[in-house]
Amino acid sequence: MNLTRAAVAGGAALVLWPEYAVDFYLQEDSPARRAVVALSRDTGVDLIVGGPHYGREAGRTRYHNSAFLIRDGRFVARSDKLRLVPFAEEPWLAWLLPARQVAYEPGSAIRALPAALRIGALMCGESMLPDLTRRIASADTELLANLSNDGWFGHEAGARQQLDSAVVRAVENRRYLVRATTSGVSAIIDPWGRTLATSGFGRAEVLAGAVHASHASTPYQRWGDLFAWIAITFVVASSVRVTRKHRGGRE
Repeated sequence: MNLTRAAVAGGAALVLWPEYAVDFYLQEDSPARRAVVALSRDTGVDLIVGGPHYGREAGRTRYHNSAFLIRDGRFVARSDKLRLVPFAEEPWLAWLLPARQVAYEPGSAIRALPAALRIGALMCGESMLPDLTRRIASADTELLANLSNDGWFGHEAGARQQLDSAVVRAVENRRYLVRATTSGVSAIIDPWGRTLATSGFGRAEVLAGAVHASHASTPYQRWGDLFAWIAITFVVASSVRVTRKHRGGRE
């Protein structure tokens, strides 16, 4: 919280915390929740916070990995993670594993966070998924935000790879992209893939920088992976043609 107050003192209007910045349920009253609410109210900034959420639906409790927008001490909006991590969050091959309660479920829809800019939230490894990022960027969003918990990386190389993926997503969608991570590498990336600011690995830091709204419609947003599928089709067709030609020559 001291880092957030330092950022606000430096003129920040929007502050992003990482994925799982809080490990408690923000919908339940607690001293920790009241501290977060008071921070938002006292500073007056739009605060994006990563944390868990649960709700009752169809007669059972559903758990989500979420990003919250808090403004003036009020919870304004929430965006749930759409693509879960296999095995860790999603029960792939559950029949092979010991019985356990599934912790999380994917969100049901893309929801922009209406902060100072309309934010499309990418939770952790979602920044590695081009098509999902394309859909989020196309959902009337002006800024991409990647909230990530990179604390499980044992080496800086893994965190750097995550950053490299985020750079490509910014270029594909011509959006500023801000990464907020637990242990690095946090970054501010412009729509042309230039890294304007980065944090060190394993250090607590505040990154400050200017970002701007973008409403650009890029070829990738319009056509997605069409070019890649055309290239694959061409390679397969060429391979089949060459194979048939060689077979015909041996007959």
